[in-house]
Amino acid sequence: MFISTGTYITELEQLIGENNQLRCAVAFWGKGANNLFIDFAKRGGNLQIICNLESGATNPNVISKLMHLPNVEIRQHNNLHAKVIVGENKVIVGSANFSDNGLNLEGGELIGWEEAGIVTKDLNELEAISLWFNGLWENSCAISTDELREAQELWKSRDGIPILDVSIQELKIRRIFLTIYRNHCSPEAEQIIYEIGTNEVYETWPNLPRKAYLVSLFYPNDGDIEVDRCVYKIIPNNIREFEYDHGEMGQLQICRKVKIPNIRYGTRDARDLQNLLTPAMTSIWMNARGSEEAKVILLSNALEIVHNLE
Repeated sequence: MFISTGTYITELEQLIGENNQLRCAVAFWGKGANNLFIDFAKRGGNLQIICNLESGATNPNVISKLMHLPNVEIRQHNNLHAKVIVGENKVIVGSANFSDNGLNLEGGELIGWEEAGIVTKDLNELEAISLWFNGLWENSCAISTDELREAQELWKSRDGIPILDVSIQELKIRRIFLTIYRNHCSPEAEQIIYEIGTNEVYETWPNLPRKAYLVSLFYPNDGDIEVDRCVYKIIPNNIREFEYDHGEMGQLQICRKVKIPNIRYGTRDARDLQNLLTPAMTSIWMNARGSEEAKVILLSNALEIVHNLE
């Protein structure tokens, strides 16, 4: 059965109300979502949840409240974007995130989105979706107290100061680096990326700063520079080795997307940074350290170069 904005929340509440066993793979959770499951918990229902906590689009206070309900187990998956709710004999697969009205991220800020989904009782579909959920569950991680606390701190400061309004000294203290590269990943690396399911990697780049925030910048020999709109951190001891066709060995350093506490950095900020850095890229490249293919430089140092050229 097809459902849309007008019937989505009704079907969701009905599914919660008629089941004692629920499994939810829903990426983003907003204010009030925990209220959907209070009566479910009171009657002794068992609930498994997979969310995307690290994205910054999930309210960690809601996750904390859910974790304190009885018979609730929650895990996180950093690449989750699905919205799937699995009951004992019925499933909803759709586009809506969980919040106070079931259809927007946080406190009505996205009201106006048209949502859609499918409700099915087909046994073959139920079996396939259950297998998918079980596999995703095994590849998800429990949420530690420290991770929840960090997410709550980030949530409180999620707007923050635009990165270009932060002082040079503060940027230096925060250890925010530009990672500048000349070429995209090799075909051999692309194959590994496909296998591991993430493109948040650096290829054969041995001297990446540790315990630092990394902003990637593509600086081609011809054409305009491109500044990534995301910030990354290295995942320690998470390296995939591979062999190039010519016989040499290469490495992929796996990273994760992060947010910088109290500093705003998004699409608009990346565009502003790109426009600011473009006239000074020759000097920035010369002052960065690394090889002729890839270099790093503190963002604070790059901005000082820009200001000195003005």
